[in-house]
Amino acid sequence: MLVNYKERELTSIPEEILGNKLITNLNLEDNKITYLPVWITSLTVLKVLYLTNNQISDISLLAKMPSLELIYMNRNKVSELPEDIGNLKQLRRLYLGHNQLEYLPDSFYELTELRMLILKANKLTSLDDKIRQLQRLVNLDISKNQLSELPAGIGQCRELKQLQLNSNKLASLPWQMKDLGVLEELNIARNQLTAIESLPTAIKVLRMEGNPLQHVDVRADKLTFDQTQADQVARLGGTHEQVSLEKKKISPAMLEAIARRNEWNERHGMKKEKLPEEDEED
Repeated sequence: MLVNYKERELTSIPEEILGNKLITNLNLEDNKITYLPVWITSLTVLKVLYLTNNQISDISLLAKMPSLELIYMNRNKVSELPEDIGNLKQLRRLYLGHNQLEYLPDSFYELTELRMLILKANKLTSLDDKIRQLQRLVNLDISKNQLSELPAGIGQCRELKQLQLNSNKLASLPWQMKDLGVLEELNIARNQLTAIESLPTAIKVLRMEGNPLQHVDVRADKLTFDQTQADQVARLGGTHEQVSLEKKKISPAMLEAIARRNEWNERHGMKKEKLPEEDEED
């Protein structure tokens, strides 16, 4: 059963909800709620809780609601997670973007059923190597934090298909990332990376702009770049079997030729050569 209180200008959760303890989906998004009432833990069959865009800072009571499978808490004021958050053994999706988190408690890495984890735009400075325990993750977004390194354990999250690491302070990537055999989309833009190598070969979309790159070694079956990135890969010696740029195929030999000509053009103050037009893929 879905109960919807979205956009009601609420400052607290209506106690009338207690009249129906069979609620499975509760939508309280886009209000001005500042706290969770103690009685919310009596909603023992609640599976989906929408609280995006409120003003909640304390979510400790959620750890006492083991039936929860999806929690939407983007755009609140959460600065810490409960130490016993690992009790949520059925949690599959957790949205905590645009909060004020500085660290993740040890029990967080016991949420082994997580498929979707959104932690973008917080204040995280590190992830524990225990992230290797989250082996069912499919989508991980930790962009716009303050991470200076990524733990080697990320390589054990082998069901990852989308990984967003952009806008951090990463100076390198762990070589274990090559073990992410089904990773299709990787965003490492706007970090402090000087080299990119040992990436999974299944990657189709790679974003890397805004890094002080000096070396690129990209080996993949098929990649999608924008114009700037394709030129950057060519110039820095990127190698791969095939690049897909706006549905156009560019061979490694062609990239190498463009790189050499662009180097000559730069030395002589001439414009960089554009990538050639080819037929669109089927």
